[in-house]
Amino acid sequence: MSQFNFDEIINRKGTNSIKWDHLDDAFGNPDLLPLWVADMDFKSPPAILEAMKEVAEHGVYGYVKPKSDYFDAVRGWMKRQFDWNVEAEWIHFVPGIVPAIALAVNTFTEPGDGVIIQQPVYHPFINVTKDAGRQVINNRLIEMEDGYVIDFEDLNQKAAKPEAKMMILCSPHNPVGRVWRKEELQRIVEICDRHDILLISDEIHQDLVYSGHEHTPIAKLGTEDSKIVTCTAPSKTFNIAGLFASNIIISNAQVGKTFAEALEKMHLMPSPFAIRGVIAAYEEGEPWLKALMAYLTDNVDFVEAYLEKHLPKVRFFRPEATFLLWLDFREYAFTADELERIITEEAQLALNKGWMFGKEGAGHMRLNIGCPRDILKEALDRLAQALNRNE
Repeated sequence: MSQFNFDEIINRKGTNSIKWDHLDDAFGNPDLLPLWVADMDFKSPPAILEAMKEVAEHGVYGYVKPKSDYFDAVRGWMKRQFDWNVEAEWIHFVPGIVPAIALAVNTFTEPGDGVIIQQPVYHPFINVTKDAGRQVINNRLIEMEDGYVIDFEDLNQKAAKPEAKMMILCSPHNPVGRVWRKEELQRIVEICDRHDILLISDEIHQDLVYSGHEHTPIAKLGTEDSKIVTCTAPSKTFNIAGLFASNIIISNAQVGKTFAEALEKMHLMPSPFAIRGVIAAYEEGEPWLKALMAYLTDNVDFVEAYLEKHLPKVRFFRPEATFLLWLDFREYAFTADELERIITEEAQLALNKGWMFGKEGAGHMRLNIGCPRDILKEALDRLAQALNRNE
């Protein structure tokens, strides 16, 4: 039995949680059972909790800046987990990956330029591109019988467009759960290098990979001249998104210099909690992560068995990474409005709507399984009752 209790149900209401306290804003109903926002309902590792107590008890929360122990912790994690040799000067602290991507889009492209993304995909990729006045170039993922794959012929054609200047990759992929194989990543690097495309790789889910699969940081496959910006963070891994700490890793000297200059103009600073939290996570969090992945694997197994028995029309590809399941409701032939009404009003569930991830997400919902099994069972029971009433 694990020394960590992932079955504990923690009351998050009244904590200003977006997931639990802002349901009325997003869904018009504060009483839904939320399995939407991509944070988990588990306590963070004991080492992080202890680090937070130490910072809190110190009593002085002044301005801080990462020093060598911070960079050593990040470098050590990347080396141990991915055999990736990262230099300290490659690491840029940013309080969040989405702000880092937005900064990169605004720094390395001009209004009207094209940014390649692969829908269905994490919706802020779409938003930051459009908000910056850039155009989305969609290299749509292809749905096969056993999962999603990249359309490389289409990617090469779109990368060759004169307006295409950047690609944002989701690796591992949210929401479809793919861990891209080394050969797939190598082809992406080759295409981007060939067409002088700056590649932003969001690797926030890199640690949440299930047994039998292996994440490769795409930057390991590039050349000295490859323009790759790798976005990493311990936030999903250790459930510390609220600490706002991400590490943007850039080995290309010119790209790194340009990014650092743009970042400096933002005048962003970390909190003392963020710095200590990252160090504790990367130096002492591995046993907890191992136990977490075992629990999440059991949650995936539970959903798979439940759907097979009670909701055989609801399909999903078993995820290779992440605590997010991409549920396919298309066999029911509901309209988008009908599906949303059944899930929100009848099942009383808050799930992420598939269309948010691009038009390819129509008929899908994203389910967050980063929660105690009792909550997950309650959600599936509600879903089964509501769907069976509407068949």
